[in-house]
Amino acid sequence: FNNSALNCVFMSNAMCLTPYGAITDLGITAFPNSSWAGILRYDVNDRWYVQGGAFDYNNELNKAGKNGLDFSVGEGTGIITAYEAGYQTSFANDRLPRTYRVGMDRNTAGGKSSYFDATGNSAALTGKPTVMQEGARAGWYAMADQTVWRGEGKRNLALFARAYVNTGNEAPVDQFGAVGFVKTGTFAGRDQDTLAMFVSNTHFSDEQIAFLRDRRARNGGSGAPNADEIIAELSYGWAVHKGIRLMPNLQYVINPDPIYAPTRT
Repeated sequence: FNNSALNCVFMSNAMCLTPYGAITDLGITAFPNSSWAGILRYDVNDRWYVQGGAFDYNNELNKAGKNGLDFSVGEGTGIITAYEAGYQTSFANDRLPRTYRVGMDRNTAGGKSSYFDATGNSAALTGKPTVMQEGARAGWYAMADQTVWRGEGKRNLALFARAYVNTGNEAPVDQFGAVGFVKTGTFAGRDQDTLAMFVSNTHFSDEQIAFLRDRRARNGGSGAPNADEIIAELSYGWAVHKGIRLMPNLQYVINPDPIYAPTRT
């Protein structure tokens, strides 16, 4: 769901594996954790499809000793459901292949507040854990890949766009958007190499920014971080041999967030 072969042409976690936002907000199971799941897909024809899935949500797999693997059932704290409709073509049936997807995810586990503790006060100031929320977490996404130029063989230039918006319980990310390009086939004789770039914007929720502001104040700092974190990456994918690719890249971050830097002032 919400995936594309273009995503992991990049190294940044903002793009590969799934564009940023949904994993943070919804707790989507990702490496190294496993999850019981069931997926149903129907191909209307060789271009249109719809699919849906249900995934066991078990955050306990992150604890020491679990190693991300547990074959038991009924141990999870919620169920993540995902729904997607899409249109996609390939070089086999389209001179300029394209992919369009729209979908939504929902987690019945409400998640933790980004700001409040159990007493309704600022968790960053009281030092108490943030409180679990009732209700559900949910978000919608849309993505598009469009080949705009094709040369000899599969040499091509593709443009892409990604968008995510939180529509459920309050979560750290309100919105995420990204645009970019991937040029496949670069210099003479380098038909499998890629030159690619994307720029993204992550807009954090008011509660998340307030939590970071209060935590900064508690540590002797002042002010609040910017609610918009902009990330850009310029990447080159060198196809050394089948199955081996080197990816030198340059990343630039404007307004880097201090979410995992608790003592930043």
